[in-house]
Amino acid sequence: MSSGLYGNRPIITVSGTSKPFDLKDSNTLQLCTNGSTVTLTVPDNATFPHPIGTEIDVLQMGNGQVVFVETGGVLLVSAFSNRKVAAQYTGASLKKIDTDSWVLFGNLTA
Repeated sequence: MSSGLYGNRPIITVSGTSKPFDLKDSNTLQLCTNGSTVTLTVPDNATFPHPIGTEIDVLQMGNGQVVFVETGGVLLVSAFSNRKVAAQYTGASLKKIDTDSWVLFGNLTA
């Protein structure tokens, strides 16, 4: 984890090509730096019980497109069902709105 802060949020560098969000990712900024596709997984509440209201911001800093997926039992909604960050140096935000329900919004593409 980086020592920098985004507002009052810790900044976490994601250098690999996949990551499931765990409890330490609640209310953070994730900087995805890989040159290959980065898959971020939203887990179910039974695995990682993020509190309702949790926010996770994500920035695509590397060339690798960031893709969001959910585990079974999770409802992940976004405009037009877009699940990929549209371009390098842009991003998206996740907001947990119910036990296993998240909203994804930002600069997204299909």
